[in-house]
Amino acid sequence: MFVSKHWFMFVGLFLIMMSTACSLQKDHEMPGIDIPEEDMNTDLHLIIPTENVPITQGHPIPLVLENSSDETIIFSEINGIHIFQSIDDEWLNIENRMDYPSKDIIVYPKNNGFSLPVWTVVNPVIYPAESVLIRIVLIGNVFNGETNELGESLGTFIDINLEP
Repeated sequence: MFVSKHWFMFVGLFLIMMSTACSLQKDHEMPGIDIPEEDMNTDLHLIIPTENVPITQGHPIPLVLENSSDETIIFSEINGIHIFQSIDDEWLNIENRMDYPSKDIIVYPKNNGFSLPVWTVVNPVIYPAESVLIRIVLIGNVFNGETNELGESLGTFIDINLEP
């Protein structure tokens, strides 16, 4: 009887901890993104080049992509850029009003002599008349220029508070 009470308490406590951990993990899930958030922003970084300037809804947002790895990275603006809005502690996909060319973009390592800033622009479709938190995610792949093969996926994101 003593063992069964402790066993039930242990199982109950374990189930509560697991449900809490799962609900916390869901807060950071981004639909359609396979790279865990904690693995992003290690080798790729999105930077807003206009610091201290408020970013407002309805206007394009310029971004600079920086590659701090030793590898060349390739991405497609059409398939590699994702925009999410935080609604009720969840990231929901929102539309990007930009049209991009169909070619891939190569981002050379920062320590390479060929490295130049890589610019892109997003224009999220948002309708509320209040401040909103958005997350811009860019997914690319390590690129081997000698074999033209794609390697592991890399990702970066930046959170931006958009003013009305």
